[in-house]
Amino acid sequence: MEQNQTATETLLRSIKPLIDSEWKKLQPNVGLGRQTGEGLPEPYWDYLVSPAFPSVWPPESNLALVYYVYAIGHAPRSLVDGVYVAAPWACVEVDLKRKLSPKFKLLSNRIREIGIEGVRPLFREELAIFAKKEAAETFLGNLKSLPDEKEKSVSELRRYYCTWLKLKGEIVEEIRPFHKEFFKWLRCE
Repeated sequence: MEQNQTATETLLRSIKPLIDSEWKKLQPNVGLGRQTGEGLPEPYWDYLVSPAFPSVWPPESNLALVYYVYAIGHAPRSLVDGVYVAAPWACVEVDLKRKLSPKFKLLSNRIREIGIEGVRPLFREELAIFAKKEAAETFLGNLKSLPDEKEKSVSELRRYYCTWLKLKGEIVEEIRPFHKEFFKWLRCE
């Protein structure tokens, strides 16, 4: 499993220069029209990459992982415990099984703000769950059919995704329509 984890990291690292390049093209369009208050600076925008989501569900031999790239805006003088969140502007598809080059897809050439997300320190239990990100995504990326519900990896996969989904409400609602069956299978409360 360690070899696949390194492969996932390497694949994403290989596409980072392309994401950075596309992000630089979008930056002039970011934050336009945002009113942060009199005399307050515009938010500083950056991008984040979501966890991997399955391209098909239930899993099949052609399952690939889809990562969504979205913008977040920091405005510490006007929004202390939160960030502005924008809809995904790109996605990257990674195929662990066939070891194909990652595919970058631009979803929008503009940033569309969707809301505000609260920011708080993570609890120790959440940190332990997120430390297993690579294992969860590798397990997911190597599925060819629905896994046995009794497998320990299944409960860890669900715990990882449900924790992320709980903390990332705004962006989750943008991603959910593309992965309805996977979200149902997760059974997050």
